[in-house]
Amino acid sequence: MNTQLIIWPRQVLVILVLFVFASGGSPDLQADDPAGRNTSRIGAGNRDDAVHRRRRVILNDDAGTVISQEFRTREEFLAHRFIHTVDTQVDSIWFSLMVGSEKYVYDCKVGDRIGKDLYPGADQVKGDVDQHKLAGSNMNALLDKGTDPLREVVRFGHAHDKEVFASFRMNMIQDSWRPEFVTQWKRDHPDWCLGVRGMADGPKSDPRYLYWSGLDYARSEVHDQRVAVIRDISMRYDVDGMELDFWRWPMFFRSSLEGRPVGPEQIEIMNSFMRRVRETMNEIETARKRPLLLAVRVFDNLELSLKMGLDIKTWLEDGLIDILVVGGTYTYYSIPTTQWAQLAHQHQVPLYLCMYRPQGPERDRALATYHLQHGADGMYLFNWLRQPDEELPTLREIGDLQTMTGKDKHYVMNGSVGGIGFGHVTAPGLVPVRLEQGAWRPAILLIGDDVRAAAAAGHVVKSTLQVSLQDFLPEKDKLTVKLNGTQLESPHWEEAKVSFEVAVPLLTVGRNTIELLLEKEDASADAEVDVKGIELRIRYGED
Repeated sequence: MNTQLIIWPRQVLVILVLFVFASGGSPDLQADDPAGRNTSRIGAGNRDDAVHRRRRVILNDDAGTVISQEFRTREEFLAHRFIHTVDTQVDSIWFSLMVGSEKYVYDCKVGDRIGKDLYPGADQVKGDVDQHKLAGSNMNALLDKGTDPLREVVRFGHAHDKEVFASFRMNMIQDSWRPEFVTQWKRDHPDWCLGVRGMADGPKSDPRYLYWSGLDYARSEVHDQRVAVIRDISMRYDVDGMELDFWRWPMFFRSSLEGRPVGPEQIEIMNSFMRRVRETMNEIETARKRPLLLAVRVFDNLELSLKMGLDIKTWLEDGLIDILVVGGTYTYYSIPTTQWAQLAHQHQVPLYLCMYRPQGPERDRALATYHLQHGADGMYLFNWLRQPDEELPTLREIGDLQTMTGKDKHYVMNGSVGGIGFGHVTAPGLVPVRLEQGAWRPAILLIGDDVRAAAAAGHVVKSTLQVSLQDFLPEKDKLTVKLNGTQLESPHWEEAKVSFEVAVPLLTVGRNTIELLLEKEDASADAEVDVKGIELRIRYGED
């Protein structure tokens, strides 16, 4: 029998929750409310304040604190990343609970903790297992001193007036290519997975190579395990909420593994899971008499999310979530922020846009400005603070439009994300754009700066548009470019990149249309010409 995974009957757990928090009586949840909310017990004002508190920047540490460097004390643990959030716009810390396949980085009572058993024979494996052992050594060193990482992050955050969530990934699949990471409960229940290890022997272009070890959410046992972890955390730690991170890793049903959209049955299965999570958290919230918020991180747009089984509209309409986070990788400008904001705000749910790893201050400012200008309530950072000295200036400004106004920006339109890891849940990129001989072709430039207002306020604004081409021959071929209907003059060429100084009146907040006309010297040439990059640099000065 696997003693690490204990699935308690729901009725027993309700009694246990009430006993632990000594609240007395029953939760008295409203049966006609799909979310099960009971504001008469919780306190409507307190809950609303918690949902809509200021979150200029949410920092998800990606469990990097535990695996990045050696530490032996609480102070050393906090110093790696969390201490750097003081005196920044990071108002909320979301502590990622997992490394490897699914080893937890807190003193869990459900599932497998990092620092315990490795896969048999792991001591013979070189490379990644060394990092896994370092994380385990770090964990054991803290726990031996009575220090629990999750509890310490909660204490640190609250001491500095920061909200703290536990971030719970809906799938972890590193064991598909790292056998040393396989958890005991997956070894005990291989039928809970989407496939079998032999799928990893196939071509690496096949999603089954990567995702065979993902959990199958069609199985009720998977729901039981997930809810048991949520109970374990919410009952034993003073977290302000839980994040269900569907981005890591995005595969939940076998139809998706085979490249097909899910059907109504799978969508309802996931809706049922979300209702159960919401009800569970409401029981605990009522007992502890303090809000316990539920956040989700989903895919670039509604269609992609629904294709994978995530019915965001229903979750919002039924009040199943409190906070919505969108996106996960580099198709930043392809996310329809305005659409997401209108939908979320209609249901009084705040919206946050993900920025995966820093790209430099000017690019980070540009991206944050665009999304905040189009309705996001703040920015969500994933896998940051690897280089604190370089990133701290950015963390002091990217959650607030005012702090970025009048500062230089670099807008870079993104291409598509390929590969089997995340390509199936990211929106198509804004580049490349295929050009055709003698025909005007449109491209899109999205910006958040109101350069006209800046100029009117006395700033000297200089804007440079750059277009990068593939298989274009500047010495032979001709390219004509228009911006919002006006032809740009005085091109400056560097190999296959052309740039133009852009007059302020030509640029508008939001969508700017670029039109391109290709005229090849040899119209019969077979080589196809693509626009592979569109960038805008904005420089500010004073009169």
